[in-house]
Amino acid sequence: MSSPTRTSPPKNSIGGTTATQILGMNRYGGKHAAYRKIVRSLEGLPDATPVNFQMYRGMRCDDPAVQLIQEDFLAETGFFLGELFGSGVVRHADYPFIHATVDRLLVDADGKFSGILEIKTVARMPGNDKYWWRYGQGSSQHLTQIEHYVEVLESALPERIAGGKLTENYLLVAEADPETWSMAVRLIEDGHPLDGIRPLIDIHWVKCSFPGDYGDTKLKDLVKFWTRHVEARNPPEIDGSDDCTATIIDQIPLRTGEREIKAEDEEHGKASEVIAEYDFIRDRLREIEEELDSYREEKRSLKARQSEIKNSLSVLAGDNSVIESQEFRVKFSRSMKGRGFDSDRFRIEHPEEWARYQKEGRESERVTITRKNCRIGHR
Repeated sequence: MSSPTRTSPPKNSIGGTTATQILGMNRYGGKHAAYRKIVRSLEGLPDATPVNFQMYRGMRCDDPAVQLIQEDFLAETGFFLGELFGSGVVRHADYPFIHATVDRLLVDADGKFSGILEIKTVARMPGNDKYWWRYGQGSSQHLTQIEHYVEVLESALPERIAGGKLTENYLLVAEADPETWSMAVRLIEDGHPLDGIRPLIDIHWVKCSFPGDYGDTKLKDLVKFWTRHVEARNPPEIDGSDDCTATIIDQIPLRTGEREIKAEDEEHGKASEVIAEYDFIRDRLREIEEELDSYREEKRSLKARQSEIKNSLSVLAGDNSVIESQEFRVKFSRSMKGRGFDSDRFRIEHPEEWARYQKEGRESERVTITRKNCRIGHR
């Protein structure tokens, strides 16, 4: 199947990502981010969240990445990957201000929709080897996003859905180094497929499951948000987010008032209370920072003393590997630390003689101090 054309999703209604913001499941923004995005779009104002490279990468690379595995996906799941229909935007049958932008549809042998495929392109970074997709799980944000799409499609297209329910829903994650994704974007922009860099992209997919009560719970919260805040042009309750600050600036672009208000006035009585609270918090934060500085210094001193004690025990042990007392058992073991391969020199000089450039590590000693059967310290 040919690749659908991805476009930026509409910002004047509630889509999957915006839903996760409203529901408090998106680490990149909350209710104020959702409110500001929707209202600015409805009022024809410039987009407050311009497209960054991560978003652009998704729009350009999601579908080409999926083409790399569609035959394997069919073989494993039995589903074809259907194209997006029209603009790819589907609106809820009862609430047109709620929409879904579906990456791919899963189509059965009869041409009916059985589920959806949500696609994520992820930059592989140090330490992400324990991410949720490697364990067949999903983050609450992405699962809620998929659940949102299922709710919208089941309401809008019941006649095209097998059994009226989308039960076969998958999350697909394509991960690669940032440099690989930059190369992928250039290839796509030049009209080339990604087959040549396929070995550099790891692609995983997992079947998703969720309670199935979205319409009775989360959907009602989205409708409430729309009527209470968007329709009424009433921003959500004030919080400490940058998006809340931006919302206030949108409402009060210029401070033209010339008079000085009194915090104690009845009209501004709350100002006096929150100013006093702010001053208390500022003083308390200063105290906490001073306490933390003291603890950090004590921690450095104690760790240095621990190392000094272990070195003293190493000398006392001589060539023995264990020291025992009535309460403690101290065991000494040695290993090589820092052994590695000088890859830069390897590339420059003779690859066949790589062993010549093996860097010797330094020997370290591990000291384990145990009380009874309980380990209390080690190095």
